[in-house]
Amino acid sequence: MINYSIRSTAHFMGYPNPQWAQAKAVLLPIPYDGTTSYQSGTRFGPEAMLAASTQLELYDEEFGFETISRLPVYTLDPMEPHLNHPGDMIAAVRQATAQIYRAKKFPLLFGGEHSLTFGAVQAAYQYHKKFSVLHLDAHADFRNEYEHTRFNHACVMRRSIEVAQAVTSVGLRSIGRADMIEHKKYKKRHHWFLAPAVPLEQIIATLGSKVYITVDIDVLDASIMPATGTPLPGGLGWYDVLAVIKAVGQQRQVIGADIMEFMPIGGLRAPDILAAKLLYKMLGYCLKPQAK
Repeated sequence: MINYSIRSTAHFMGYPNPQWAQAKAVLLPIPYDGTTSYQSGTRFGPEAMLAASTQLELYDEEFGFETISRLPVYTLDPMEPHLNHPGDMIAAVRQATAQIYRAKKFPLLFGGEHSLTFGAVQAAYQYHKKFSVLHLDAHADFRNEYEHTRFNHACVMRRSIEVAQAVTSVGLRSIGRADMIEHKKYKKRHHWFLAPAVPLEQIIATLGSKVYITVDIDVLDASIMPATGTPLPGGLGWYDVLAVIKAVGQQRQVIGADIMEFMPIGGLRAPDILAAKLLYKMLGYCLKPQAK
């Protein structure tokens, strides 16, 4: 079992946890917003996603069965945040994710701000060594340092490329000068696809045989996903995002994934449902459960 301080929470989709030994995928909720910009509130994201997930149908019309009944999924209790320094929180995420890998299970994290992804990427490196990161996001997140720390959410892909073979970013529409400076240092291993283009064959060609997928929820257009700290117009649509994840799941081995930067808005439940549904679809696309 995972060893860290916990609080009780609901299971994903209200589905009971299997025995730990039987679980193939492990969901790790991480309520944290220690370095968020503009608006805070992503610490409430995991709780809202779990609550919304109980309103989803278990049956997936695309697969033709109830994915969660074919794929034993274990929902962990939320991690306790470390608030002294973002590096401490990332280290805690690395340790928790490494324990999931050590148990030979698929980690799917959700939070929570995007800086957390680096901890999961570090854990993936411990167990897989050679892999690419597929990064769906409105922002490049490729600054070397931001607001006096190298572990800010705006630096997460810059940190990730230090351990991953390559980083492929899709859906970008906000790139700073500092991002561009760092991109030029890594342009052979850092690939950009600007919104609204989603050229699937070109995207797949940039990825190695193993892939970690990270989704910043603001990759989606703000008209359907306003519930994030830095929403932007001109983003990808629901089916665009699904198409990318599905294609990667079909043509590559996905070794882990996350959904980050979801910031629920009181009284507006559609984004909560969207985020929870995306998590469910990602499980199916990445792990490809078979009908019995």
